Amino acid sequence: MTKRVLLIKLGAIGDVIRTTPLLRRLRQEHPGCYITWLTLTPAILPQREVDEILKFDYASALQLQARHFDLAINLDKEKEACALLLNVRAEAKYGYTLRPYDGVAWPINEQAEHKYLTGIFDQLSLGNTKPYVQEIFELCGFDFRGEEYV
Repeated sequence: MTKRVLLIKLGAIGDVIRTTPLLRRLRQEHPGCYITWLTLTPAILPQREVDEILKFDYASALQLQARHFDLAINLDKEKEACALLLNVRAEAKYGYTLRPYDGVAWPINEQAEHKYLTGIFDQLSLGNTKPYVQEIFELCGFDFRGEEYV
């Protein structure tokens, strides 16, 4: 059966582009997988590399909550993206979700903690030597091997 992967990276156009190397690794780790990418800027995504590109809106959020994924990754700390990851059905989840008791964006697993903390604390951010791409790979449980942009 084909693995279904949901990738949520909504905004910051530069960060959306810098996330595209992750597509190569997802295809390596899950050959033949079906990748759905939810974003605010669908026109900038490489259409040949993504099976389904959805513009983030109310209808797409409802649709995704009705589906099941093997892997769901949310790379954004915006509450809308975090709420969606909280409510989407997936066997494995990486990235950020909402803490149920107060609605604060929160890392869903240990891999997401480093990126979360460097985004909050200036001292950690200033001492961080990891490039963005390496951080998102680690957030997803992968080692970064110099994958190129798509």
